[in-house]
Amino acid sequence: MKRSLAVLLSAIMLLSLCACGGETSTKTEKKSLYEHGLDVIAVMSEMTQLESYVETYTGSGEIKEIVQTIGKEDHTTPKAVYAITASAEQIAAYAGVGALSDASDGLQKTMENKFIVALISQVNGMAGAMNLAAASVCTSGKTFVSDEISESVIYLYTFDDARPISVTFTCGEDNTVSASGMFMMNDEFPCDSVAEIEEFFGEVGVKVSEVKG
Repeated sequence: MKRSLAVLLSAIMLLSLCACGGETSTKTEKKSLYEHGLDVIAVMSEMTQLESYVETYTGSGEIKEIVQTIGKEDHTTPKAVYAITASAEQIAAYAGVGALSDASDGLQKTMENKFIVALISQVNGMAGAMNLAAASVCTSGKTFVSDEISESVIYLYTFDDARPISVTFTCGEDNTVSASGMFMMNDEFPCDSVAEIEEFFGEVGVKVSEVKG
């Protein structure tokens, strides 16, 4: 009986070790920026389709109508995604603040983050105050840890028969990244190719590349 018990305990220990080994080999993979952006977009889409949410943040009938129109669009599967970046020197030149060589690293990073965020709002502002307000009602964001980027970047998600969505990723301390999504409301904003986007932001001198999902 002792021998049988010993064999049984040995078998249990062996199975336990195998199970532990299996858990180690199936670690959860980290999400990419692309995937984090899709998470933000999913929440934004839900916002446009939930009437009670929209009514909480605006009493304007015109803004509600704009949001309802967005809610009928399908933002599930991107057609193409583009990464848009700008260097600190480009930011300083465009903003007319001169060289940033005298600024601390912290100030340079702060200016970079503010500029990247303002860039999208500026594009939406060209579509008028109501469209800008509607986009602001349906913004969403999240914060996570990632070592995928070292500078702020905009991911522009484009879709078939739906307006584009920008998700701005700004860098913080200890590899933290803040993501903020906004619907692109300017119908004249071109987003079918790298060349078109770079031409639109010609004065800024941004760098654009396509992101593979």
